[in-house]
Amino acid sequence: MAWDTEATKRRILDAAAAEFAAHGPDGTTIERIAGVAGVNKERIYNYFGGKRDLFTHVLRDELVKVAQAVPVESFATEDVGEYAGRVYDYHLEHPELERLLRWEGLAFDAGNPDDEQRMGRYRDKTAAVEAGAAGRAASPRRSMRIT
Repeated sequence: MAWDTEATKRRILDAAAAEFAAHGPDGTTIERIAGVAGVNKERIYNYFGGKRDLFTHVLRDELVKVAQAVPVESFATEDVGEYAGRVYDYHLEHPELERLLRWEGLAFDAGNPDDEQRMGRYRDKTAAVEAGAAGRAASPRRSMRIT
């Protein structure tokens, strides 16, 4: 039987997300993550490197999930309040992302290796807000609904 590498990586990432969210990067071990994922800890090191690299990968993965689940193009066509509500609902359903972001702030003073990628996503969202503001300025009859 062939080894399903992608399924194994997914189990490791799911286990790591749960462990890191619950205990933080300093409060969990690769051994505990391996046990939850049902793999040898050597496999984690082979696929993801050390614990900091694994944490970075987990956080990147979770940020991609929220970006895919709650996309935004332009607030010229989408109400910012509705978008904020969808983001809020996502975080209620997935509290691990908020916890991971807090753990990141506590554990990594020097920043995250993925900061440039994350800043790119924030620039995209800022551009969407600016496009929406420009659209509202060009069309004064459009009003923002506050719900």
